[in-house]
Parts: sequence; C-alpha cells; structure tokens
Amino acid sequence: METLLAKIMLSLHVKLSDGAYVYSNKYDDIQSADTIVSQVANNNQSYFISILDMFCENKECLSSVKVKDEFEPFAWDYGHLTRSSSILIADNILKMIATK
Repeated sequence: METLLAKIMLSLHVKLSDGAYVYSNKYDDIQSADTIVSQVANNNQSYFISILDMFCENKECLSSVKVKDEFEPFAWDYGHLTRSSSILIADNILKMIATK
C-alpha cells in the first residue's frame, strides 16, 4: 500500500537515502494544532514538544531517516511514524530532557 509521503517522494524522485525535505500540504493544519496544544500545555504547567518544530522548516519536512544502516520514510501515512523516525524522535526528546 502506497502512502502519501511515498507518493510525494516518488513524484519528486527523492530517494530514501537523500534525507531530503519535502513540502507538506498539511503543515499549516498541523502547526495550528500544535499551537492549540502548546497553549493548553502552558496553561496547565506542562511542556509540549513539537515534532513539527524538530523536523520541518519552511513548510518542508524531513522525508526519510536512517537508524543504524536502515533508511525508512519518516512516516507510513498521515498519523503513523516508522520505526526509524520513532527512534530518532525519542532520542531527540531524551536529549532535550537531559539538558533541562
């Protein structure tokens, strides 16, 4: 089953090993949701970590990741991360926690 990200990567001739950033037509919607969740977190003395802020720039998001010797798309579909991107996100969050 093809995913939206996979279709975009294919149409742009982006290889998994490129680690390219590709335009996300969902960026604005996700950023709006991030803003709402961040405000709720702040109002409740909690901290919100935005994956969008970690892996996207100028409405373009990381298309693939490499963990050990494996390349994978960043996500399988609109709401499901791959194993490699999950590991990368967890590592980044742990580093953020360690510096607080």
